[in-house]
Amino acid sequence: MSMVHLKDFAKGHGQPHAASLLGMTQGALSKAIRIGRTVYVAQKTDGSFAAIEFRSFPSRQDREAVLAPTLDETIRQLALSVEPGKPSVHSSSKEPTHDRRSL
Repeated sequence: MSMVHLKDFAKGHGQPHAASLLGMTQGALSKAIRIGRTVYVAQKTDGSFAAIEFRSFPSRQDREAVLAPTLDETIRQLALSVEPGKPSVHSSSKEPTHDRRSL
């Protein structure tokens, strides 16, 4: 079974057709190539294709660098960004509204 890099597979078949052969969208295939994922394509004995990604183990990167802020950190940042003495809710949104047509 020979394996071909995803980029070469897409060049040989064209991205839309290559994506269809792999059961994915052309956008997903394009992104995988663009960001440099290590994906190889092999043809199965039945003629279909399978994509295999090689990643180091464990595959997690430095978690501190990729994690988004925690909920506590986000709330703290939002609380600090609110100006003192100014409510975060517009006063008109607290008043009940009356539709004259329903009276």
